Amino acid sequence: MLLGIEIVDLDSVTGIDMGRSLIRNTLRIVDFLPFFYIIGVLLIATNPRRQRLDDIVGGTIVVRA
Repeated sequence: MLLGIEIVDLDSVTGIDMGRSLIRNTLRIVDFLPFFYIIGVLLIATNPRRQRLDDIVGGTIVVRA
């Protein structure tokens, strides 16, 4: 909210439920590991939606609110 961004579901462009939030936050821990951090940067650079691993698996996207 402070940054003016929101996490939304890819299918319905609404806020996400607890399941998707749990997936995102669990994979965020993995994303901070050194090797996986590099993979995350590569995913953002090559993905047309600029999604990280947790967004791809969780079916979410970060948008400006």
